Amino acid sequence: MTQDNNSILDRVIATQIKEEQAQFNPKVTVDNLLEILSKRDKNVLFLRHGLIEDDKKRTLEEIGREYNITRERVRQIEASGIKALKEQLKNEEEYTHSLNVVEQIIKEQGGVIEENDLVAKIKESVYERVTDNYILFFLNLIRDRFISISESVKIKPSLRLTDFDVEILYKVLARAEDLMKEVGEILSFDEFWRNFQKTDEFSLYESKIDKEIFLSYIKISKKLKQNPFNYWGLVKWNLITPKRMNDKIYLILKHNEKPLHFRKISEKINETKFDGKKAHPATIHNELILDHSRYVLVGRGIYALKEWGYKPGIVSDVIVEILERSDRPLSRDEIIDEVLKKRIVKKTTIILSLMNKEKFNKLEDNTYQLND
Repeated sequence: MTQDNNSILDRVIATQIKEEQAQFNPKVTVDNLLEILSKRDKNVLFLRHGLIEDDKKRTLEEIGREYNITRERVRQIEASGIKALKEQLKNEEEYTHSLNVVEQIIKEQGGVIEENDLVAKIKESVYERVTDNYILFFLNLIRDRFISISESVKIKPSLRLTDFDVEILYKVLARAEDLMKEVGEILSFDEFWRNFQKTDEFSLYESKIDKEIFLSYIKISKKLKQNPFNYWGLVKWNLITPKRMNDKIYLILKHNEKPLHFRKISEKINETKFDGKKAHPATIHNELILDHSRYVLVGRGIYALKEWGYKPGIVSDVIVEILERSDRPLSRDEIIDEVLKKRIVKKTTIILSLMNKEKFNKLEDNTYQLND
């Protein structure tokens, strides 16, 4: 087959996939299937799997109380209902259509995908709104067509295609984790991917792994994690799973890439919702004041990261440093411009500081130098 014919075939297949995805709606499929059950059995499944308005999954005991039956009887109704739905689905044209869509999504992720990620990608492919619970229930009905990867201390629960070589996943994840340990700092995904491309594992599996597949793989790892600002690292790192308020402050400043008032830092921590613990301005201010190794006061209540080049001290100290580094006297405007790169203060504050005759000498040409 010629390259042009291959290209045409690829476009035809891609179009067919998009058409199938456009017609795919797990909610409609599940609702139609549930009609084969009695009203009570259908309601039991609705309640047990959260297929209701509040999305809350009811316990066996809660459902048993509602229908005045035992927990064991509820479990039996659930099991027999799901079995009946699976058999019914296999007899319908929708079964093949649904499998094609799910298989294609998993194939695009390299043949394996973390379950929550699969739910998210199914939601992306469905044009109408559908809840996570409906998708999870639907996946349960077709799960036997895929191979489950059980949750472990290193791996999140995932699904893979039957022909996927699971050893590739384990080797890639092991190398990715070791790579992060070697780098020793948080990375953007692009930086993580570029580093992985330099490894022997990438050379070995280059034909099977691209950027998107690598992302799908590392999402399966329990050792690797992405923080709220899309930096990757080891789960145990403070800048990936921040527990101390100090680390949350650092991440907020690093992400915003500019000095912020301590009240604004507090607001942004609460907006980000790292762990649900509320940040209070007074607490944030105390952390900023006490940690001189990380933060520098650059204005009234405004702090910057020390790693950005800011240094502690009052405005006159900053002017001294500027003049010490200069190989010539500087004009007032030049000094103001340089100070404003390091401090968030009013120009009048800088001008008043220049009037300190013990430190600064104003020359006849209106430039300034340090006093001897």
